[in-house]
Parts: sequence; structure tokens; C-alpha cells
Amino acid sequence: MRLIATNHEETWESLLSQSITSPRDLPEFLKSGKTEDLERVAQKYPMRINLYTLRLIREKEDPFYKQAVPDLRELTDKRGFDDPLNEEELSPVPGLTHHYPDRVLFLVSAGAPCTAVSATGKERWVIPLWSPGRPSEKGLPT
Repeated sequence: MRLIATNHEETWESLLSQSITSPRDLPEFLKSGKTEDLERVAQKYPMRINLYTLRLIREKEDPFYKQAVPDLRELTDKRGFDDPLNEEELSPVPGLTHHYPDRVLFLVSAGAPCTAVSATGKERWVIPLWSPGRPSEKGLPT
């Protein structure tokens, strides 16, 4: 698998299809000694790091690493909430969050091209994550 996207003419479909979706597939310089722990996190909160984002990660613990690579604290830190933005309560219909009076958030997909540790709605992501040509399972009907 090619790890770094260098061709500016690559399509978004090819970037997604070559994404890393498991901690065991991370490049060696980004692996921690506890890949099994990261796998447990990725089982609950699906992981996807596209090649563009992977290229931005220079070392463990840099800001891009912290956003993209699963962290065991996602399972063990009791200070977090299942729905920290109260999106379930603010959803008058499935696939729509109405938090502010003058705007809405449409949840059109059950995944993302690159997942983030702090992403909105990550508790509703499905496995496997959305991919090109695959309809949404929990977002708006396609």
C-alpha cells in the first residue's frame, strides 16, 4: 500500500479507498507499543485516516496525530459524554441537528473521509465507514 498521496490528480475515491482503517496498518514510526488497545478503540469508534492526512502527521503526539489516531482515553476517560453537544435532543428528525435558531447540521453520511478523535456524532458512526458508492445508513436517505 502506498502511504503518501503525492499525485494531485488522485481522485477523492482513490484517497478514500487507500485509507488506513486499522491501527495495525499505521506506518511503523506512528505505531505505539499498544496496538491492541488502539484496536479496541477503533472497534467502538471506526478509524479512517486518508493519505493526505497521513502525510501531515510528522511524529507521534503532534496535533494531526492526536486528531486522527485513536487514543485509549476515548474508552477510559469518564469525563466525556456519549452526546456532549446534546445532538440527540436537538434532532427533530433523523439526520438533522438544529442547535442554533438560524442554522442546521445535516448528517448525510454515517462516516467521514477522515475520522477525528473529537468529531461530532462519532458515537453514531457505523462499521464499515461510508465509502464511495455506498449509501448512508444513518444519515439522510439517499
